[in-house]
Amino acid sequence: MNSDRSVTSSVRTGRTFKAREVVASDKRPTFTVEAVFDVFQANKRPQWLGNPKAVHTFTYTPDAARTVALLANTATAFGQVWHALTSHEPMTGEQFVRLSCELSDRPYCLQVVPRWMLSLLGVFSPLVRENVEMLYQFEYDYGFNSSKLERAFGLTATTYRTGIAAMMGRLSESG
Repeated sequence: MNSDRSVTSSVRTGRTFKAREVVASDKRPTFTVEAVFDVFQANKRPQWLGNPKAVHTFTYTPDAARTVALLANTATAFGQVWHALTSHEPMTGEQFVRLSCELSDRPYCLQVVPRWMLSLLGVFSPLVRENVEMLYQFEYDYGFNSSKLERAFGLTATTYRTGIAAMMGRLSESG
């Protein structure tokens, strides 16, 4: 599943988990990996889909994994909907790319890919076609709130700065 979709999974015992991802893994194609991090490695300009000024929530995958493990092993989580541990920092696509550029010691630049171009490319690429279907999440403010999880378990989400820096470190090690 594309990481830029809202992921919903039900654990057998009736827990429902929802998340947004920053990064699924170093090898799996995701919007943020391909459009921002991979282009850095290719010395190209980072790209963004949709409105770069819209606020968007990203969930750092280790935080999502921690959430799943915790909920799967907590009987009192039964029958409830939980949002994965997600930073409360307001972050636009523009800010996400700006921070990524800062952390990679590159000058800020951003190429916004228009919807019509994605629709055209989607004819040839299933991954792009899938992103066009989910583009509403990047055209308007779209956020998750993990306050319920934080209050119930005393957790704190990874900051975007820390998550992006860790992802860039993994990519440079694997690249």
